[in-house]
Amino acid sequence: MGPLYSQLTLSEQYQFQALHELDFSTRAISRELGRSNKTISRELKRLVDQEAYSAEKADAHDQRHSASKAARFDSWHQEQLKRLLKMGFSPGRMALEAPDKALGCSTLYRHITRHNWRQWLPRKGKKRRASASLGAGVALIPNRIDIDECPPVVDSNTELGHWEGDTVYGQDSYLVTLVERVSKLLLIVKVPNKTKGVVADAVCRLLAPYREFCKTITFDNGLPL
Repeated sequence: MGPLYSQLTLSEQYQFQALHELDFSTRAISRELGRSNKTISRELKRLVDQEAYSAEKADAHDQRHSASKAARFDSWHQEQLKRLLKMGFSPGRMALEAPDKALGCSTLYRHITRHNWRQWLPRKGKKRRASASLGAGVALIPNRIDIDECPPVVDSNTELGHWEGDTVYGQDSYLVTLVERVSKLLLIVKVPNKTKGVVADAVCRLLAPYREFCKTITFDNGLPL
């Protein structure tokens, strides 16, 4: 996997502007800022319609871009999500039917709550064994953080390092899956069951090569076997 691109901070953009105005080369600027040549080259190309690079305009562009990403859930997503839920599918089905318009699970579940659609979720209304050990996730997971309490940056999809995890049941085993929200990088490993020890070990093995790009992991706090 090649180097991952990340936008310059506002402070770096002002440094970039000053160095660029002094006719520093791309390679020299990358050394001064401690950034890759690719990142510096992309920064130059982002405002090609401007006569000169402006850190202020670059930052304003980033702010507008982030705001548009944070508000991507529109009427199309609402109708598709409603249709899939009524058909008995989970919200994640949208990523399979329209991957180019897919949103994060936390975003979808937040809108499900907002529109009072939880009764349409696949698990809603199913009978469960009357056992204290089979209660809701809030009773099973110590220090559990609700999905609605995720930091805003997770939903904005503007920063690398935020993953979504899940377990998928197969014929005789399970799959542990991890998806990085921005790059859409998918990691999968087969496990014999989904007990917490097995899943935790699988997640650690999957993320070992990407440690520096792991800031948060969002899991569905469902019931264990």
